[in-house]
Amino acid sequence: QDCRDRGHVCTLLGRKRFLPGIRSQNVHARSQAERQAVNSTIQGSAADLVKTAMVNIDRRLAREFPGAAPFLTYCEAPPATQLTTPTALLTTPTSRLTTPTTVSGSHLVLQLHDELIYEV
Repeated sequence: QDCRDRGHVCTLLGRKRFLPGIRSQNVHARSQAERQAVNSTIQGSAADLVKTAMVNIDRRLAREFPGAAPFLTYCEAPPATQLTTPTALLTTPTSRLTTPTTVSGSHLVLQLHDELIYEV
């Protein structure tokens, strides 16, 4: 009902999604807007929570590991002249493809929906 009155829905952190179809005389358009209103509120609020968690974790990691790099570099590719063919890549010794690095701290590796994967 609030969405019909205001023309938009809000997430927990106040982001708005306007749904002009919520006042439509067309039953199908109005039904779609009603479904979007519910879905936007739930999924938008979930996204707000995950983003807040990511920001808070990032700040905490920066405090706990002040010297840690903001991102990681895992390997150094050989010069392009050495990889002229796909076979050259397969026959290049692994020791020349990767450079070991000493890393301290923890870093976000992947965020997928409601999951945050960190490397520690």
